[in-house]
Amino acid sequence: MANNSTQKINRIITRLDRKVIDLEAREHINVSMRIDEIVPFLKGVLELARDDQSTRKFDLIEDKTGSCSITYTVDGESASAGSNVLIYGDTLKISVAPSTGYTITKLQVNGKDYVSGTEIFVDTDIKLEVVATLDTYNLTITPAEHSTISVKRNGVEVSAGTGVISYGDTLVISADVDSEEYMLTSLNINGVDYVGNQTITVATNVVVTTTVTTVPSEEPQE
Repeated sequence: MANNSTQKINRIITRLDRKVIDLEAREHINVSMRIDEIVPFLKGVLELARDDQSTRKFDLIEDKTGSCSITYTVDGESASAGSNVLIYGDTLKISVAPSTGYTITKLQVNGKDYVSGTEIFVDTDIKLEVVATLDTYNLTITPAEHSTISVKRNGVEVSAGTGVISYGDTLVISADVDSEEYMLTSLNINGVDYVGNQTITVATNVVVTTTVTTVPSEEPQE
């Protein structure tokens, strides 16, 4: 497989081929040639094409915030961001996918919204801006009468609310009754019984409930 330099040279030649390289000269170039064999010939070709914008090179700039994967293909070949990695007339595709627990909240190319995988005709520098935001979830706390529920998020007490917990947070939940006349019969998280002071990892909305019963009164002894 041709290395990146060879690929770039061949992309230039392909574009020059349309205007300034005759078929006989074109036959002397192939991707198996060493770079030091191609360069002298290419210099002559570029001199002929100095006024042809098909030799213009452009930057591929990546500005990423948050956790996501980004892949580039140029004319079907894998590519990376950097200076002078694009050539006028390239077909660029950018694929962006959020990591687990993240959502892409901004995806723009040169200041305009971009749909992942859409082809871009390269005629200028390309700047990709991506923001991947950590997913947040709701915490609902519904204690039964005569009980209280405590939730610690990453070691800090947290109150119920919308978007107050995030993907990957650790929660420790405990519950108690407010009087000796009552006893806790269950502590429930998202429909499942929970043993207090165990750690759970957030990956969805969390609903915490309790049930309470009255302590049976002792029968007087005769």
